[in-house]
Parts: sequence; C-alpha cells; structure tokens
Amino acid sequence: MTAVLAVAKKVSGLQREGWVRIKRGTYKGDIAQVVEMDETRGKVTVKLIPRLDLSKLSSDMDLSGKRYEGPITCLFSVSGN
Repeated sequence: MTAVLAVAKKVSGLQREGWVRIKRGTYKGDIAQVVEMDETRGKVTVKLIPRLDLSKLSSDMDLSGKRYEGPITCLFSVSGN
C-alpha cells in the first residue's frame, strides 16, 4: 500500500537561458528564452520579441502608402511688419 502514496517527481527539461515554444495566448507558436524559473510556484519568466499589429499599421496608412497627417498647418504666422 505504500507504493500508492509515492509521488513521482516531475522532471522538466527547462533550464535557465534555454529555449521554449509558447503554447497559448497572443504569442502562441513563438520561441522565447527562459530568463528565470521558480519551480516551487511553477512559474517561468521568458524573454521574447513583441509582435507587430499589422492590421493597425495598415489602417494608419492611406492607399498610396504614405501616412495621412491631416491638413497642412502653418507653424508660424506671416505678418507684414
């Protein structure tokens, strides 16, 4: 009966400065580098490259590819003095 109470230790292949693949969330499928591990809490801090939101970038541009900056404004008033 004592064999039923034995807890097998979970061996993780993670190590500091190793590489991992993100499985969930915004960065799903991306590769990240392990910076810090806390085995007691089961948490890992990783470093990864942020993604660019291409749909937001394309909405900021007009059809010609140049950014729309609005009407041209004069920075200085021209006076006849």
